Amino acid sequence: MTSPLPAAGPSPFAPLLALAGLLFAAACAGESADADPAPSAQTEIPCPDDAEGVSILGAWVRATSNANGMTAAYFNVCNHGREAIEIVSASTPIAGAVELHETSRSAGGVVSMRPISSLPVAAGGAARLAPGGAHLMLMRLAGEIAAGDSVPLTLTLSNGETVDVAATAKAREATAH
Repeated sequence: MTSPLPAAGPSPFAPLLALAGLLFAAACAGESADADPAPSAQTEIPCPDDAEGVSILGAWVRATSNANGMTAAYFNVCNHGREAIEIVSASTPIAGAVELHETSRSAGGVVSMRPISSLPVAAGGAARLAPGGAHLMLMRLAGEIAAGDSVPLTLTLSNGETVDVAATAKAREATAH
């Protein structure tokens, strides 16, 4: 005769995993728990007047100290064209996956991230990917990213064009607000 198995209950690690997820979301937000998230799109960005097409300004990633981890990339996008565009995907040779994400804060103050399908940029407009707002999540990193490293990114736009970007890695202390 077999004895009954004990009833499966919640994992004793569930609270620890939930806390780790919240801490990571807050770290990617780069803001204190009391701060409002940074705007992610259609904000005042000093775009060059003499440029054409799409330009990327101030691209950077957070330096990491672990392989197989993750980090976030941030930059400003200027659309100098007469048609609205969207960033629909991104890639880099240093990560197994790259996703567009947006950080949000619930009415109760809980910070969370969620994937978004695209980031729109109006004709003649701009968008900001910044801590506390929209960003690229670089996941399953191939190795450590040290401060000062250059991280190649390729952005794919809704019109089929691609834009190559070199993002500079910054130490965590240099990215605090």
